[in-house]
Amino acid sequence: MMFGMSPFERSDLRTTLRDWERDFLKGFVSAGNCRTDILEEPSRYILKCEMPGLDKKDIKVDMDGNILTLCARYQKDETNDVQENYIRRERTCESCCRRFDISGVQSDAVDASYQDGVLTVILPKKEVQKPATRRIEIK
Repeated sequence: MMFGMSPFERSDLRTTLRDWERDFLKGFVSAGNCRTDILEEPSRYILKCEMPGLDKKDIKVDMDGNILTLCARYQKDETNDVQENYIRRERTCESCCRRFDISGVQSDAVDASYQDGVLTVILPKKEVQKPATRRIEIK
C-alpha cells in the first residue's frame, strides 16, 4: 500500500524523469536535432538531413573509411546580449552529429548540397561485381 501514499503515480515519475533527462542533455550532441531520411534508388542512396537555420559554413560532411559523419553547429551572435532582456534562452549554442556506415558506396563520387534547411548527400552505389566463373578440371 506504499504506492497509495506517494504524492504522484509512477507514470508521473517517468514523465518527470524524461523531462529532467531532456533538459539535462540539452546542448549535448543529439541525433534528434538532425532528423534524417535515406532513400534508396537503383544506382544510389539519397540522404536528406534537416538542419534548419544554419549557414553552409556551419555544416561539416566528413568521410573516414566507411563512415560518413554529418555535423552541424549553431551559435548565436553574442554581441547584443547585454541590451536584450531574455526570460528564457535555449538557442544560444546547439550541435548535432550523425554517423552512417557507407560500405558499398563509391566514396570518391559522394556529393553534398544544402538548400532551404535540408542537407542532401548523394551516395552512388558501387557496382556489384559478379564473381568470376570457371570450370574446374577434375584430375
